[in-house]
Amino acid sequence: MHSVVMKRAIMLIVVAFLLVNAAGILGAQDITVEDLDQRRNRINAAGMLTLGSWALANIGANTALYFSTDEDIRYFYQMNVLWNFINLGIAGLGYYGSARAVPSKDLFAAVDAQYNLEKVLLLNAGLDAAYIMTGLFLVEYGRSFPGRQTMFRGYGQSLLVQGGFLLVFDLVMYGIQRGSRKLLEPLLNE
Repeated sequence: MHSVVMKRAIMLIVVAFLLVNAAGILGAQDITVEDLDQRRNRINAAGMLTLGSWALANIGANTALYFSTDEDIRYFYQMNVLWNFINLGIAGLGYYGSARAVPSKDLFAAVDAQYNLEKVLLLNAGLDAAYIMTGLFLVEYGRSFPGRQTMFRGYGQSLLVQGGFLLVFDLVMYGIQRGSRKLLEPLLNE
């Protein structure tokens, strides 16, 4: 079941970002710094909407599943709900910041903002890998505690799913934003 959810989530991310990229591509002529900075903000806002949608879907589905089962899997659902309240907060703040951002006309400010966003996305990808490793550790660690094995396994499996989603999400966002930076580079040579 978890792999089906993960595959669907990855497909949604890819489709969402392909649509954002297709809608936001600017022609090679008459590109201004302001256009490119605005593009960065639009892409980031779309990413935050995607993350927020993932979070809301997880909160709703996993809350319902938590209350509809008495099985050991409840810990998995519980962690998914808790994890996605954090994702929802991050998505809300990120969307608010991107939606309110005023596109810069200053080339160096736009390049600086672009590089900083890319660095944050790569840092997040590293953290996502750490979440995945922690999930693996919890699943394995739980084998040593028969009384708590289901809790560690459920929490660990949740970290694997959520960390996996976030890793794909952050790498896709990085790839798209890096493509935007490549559009800025010719302006640096003028």
